[in-house]
Amino acid sequence: MKFFKIIILYTIIIYALLTSRSAIGNEVKLSEHEAYVLLDKLLTLSEKSSNQKVELDRSLERYKEWVKVYPKFSGNEEITKNKMKIYLFMVFIAHEKVMIDDQEEIAEEIMSIFTRQPEMMLSVLKELPFLMPSTCTSLNDHFDLFDRKEQKQQFIKKYEGNILKSLGKEQAGICLNKLRNQNFLK
Repeated sequence: MKFFKIIILYTIIIYALLTSRSAIGNEVKLSEHEAYVLLDKLLTLSEKSSNQKVELDRSLERYKEWVKVYPKFSGNEEITKNKMKIYLFMVFIAHEKVMIDDQEEIAEEIMSIFTRQPEMMLSVLKELPFLMPSTCTSLNDHFDLFDRKEQKQQFIKKYEGNILKSLGKEQAGICLNKLRNQNFLK
């Protein structure tokens, strides 16, 4: 129950962040509908029905909306801090909802984003620590997907100091533990 309350609190904060003009400015354009799609995917708001066909139709409709929103924030172009927050929130949703196809895609692209902007990603994780476990798990999944043990060790060696400095001992310990574990999509 406590976890659920934390999720609701962070969801409200994220919704406010996503729809706030002052927070987003001109750098990211996320409509209220897109923010709803993200929150709906996390909380499964629109998939409750006593009719299985209606439920399936709504689920498919919401998935199609997710597929439209996801590439907009997935870091294929220059990423800003607010865009990074939205992307990492989407990573969080994919992990919470066990969206396997999206988790595999995330495992591949998150490393590219991290290596281009490590300080920014770590700054977002420090600011929004609930995003840290899913992000660090996704970074680990990048290595475990294709059995890249050597590359994983090199990555940890290269970035361990940055992670410790940016996240602090406790949060960094959690993140590094997730990175050291072999747990693709667990």
